[in-house]
Amino acid sequence: MSHQIFHTNALVLGSRTSGEANKRITLLTRELGLVHAMVQGIRHGKSKLRFALQDFSLASVDLVRGREVWRVTSGQPQESFSGLLLQKSTKSLFEKVMRLLGRLYQGEIPNEILFDEIIKFLRFMKETQLPHVEIPLVEVVIITRILHHLGYLASQDNDHALLEGPYTTELFAHVRTIRPRLVQEINQSLQETQL
Repeated sequence: MSHQIFHTNALVLGSRTSGEANKRITLLTRELGLVHAMVQGIRHGKSKLRFALQDFSLASVDLVRGREVWRVTSGQPQESFSGLLLQKSTKSLFEKVMRLLGRLYQGEIPNEILFDEIIKFLRFMKETQLPHVEIPLVEVVIITRILHHLGYLASQDNDHALLEGPYTTELFAHVRTIRPRLVQEINQSLQETQL
C-alpha cells in the first residue's frame, strides 16, 4: 500500500525527544495547517534531517500520513530564525508569538495567508534592528494579524495597512495612535477564546 506524500514548506515551532533517536515535532505548514509529526532517527549524528528540522527553522518537507501520526520522510533547510532567541530585544516577542500560534492554531486546517504573514514577520525581525520603543508596536501588529487571520478578531475599519501591509515606520506611527484600542481588542479576544 503506497502512501500519498505531501510536499510543503513548514516552520518548526518546537520539538521533543521520543525514544533514543526520534523526535516529535510541531510544524506550521503552508498547505496542511498545524501538524504534529514524528521524525525517525533524527538524533543520530548521521541524520540528514537534523539540520533541516531544527526548532524555529523554515524547511521544505515531505510528509506521509501514517495510521496514527504524520511522519517526515525528507527535508531541506531554507532559513533559520533561532537567532532571534539570542537577541535580548527580540527574544521575548519571538517566544510570545510562537506560544500564541501553538495555543490558538487548532488542527490541520490550511491557512496560507497566516503562514505567509508569520514568515514575513520573522524575516522582518531577523533583518531589522528595531529601536526598543518600536517592539511593543510590532507586537500589537503581529498579534492583531494572528487573531484576525485565525478568525478571533474582526476588523472594524478594514484597516489594510494594519492587517496586511508591510512593516514600515508609517505603520508603526499609525499603530501608535490606536494602540490602546488594539490592546483592549486583543485582550478581549484572547479572553473569549478560553484557550
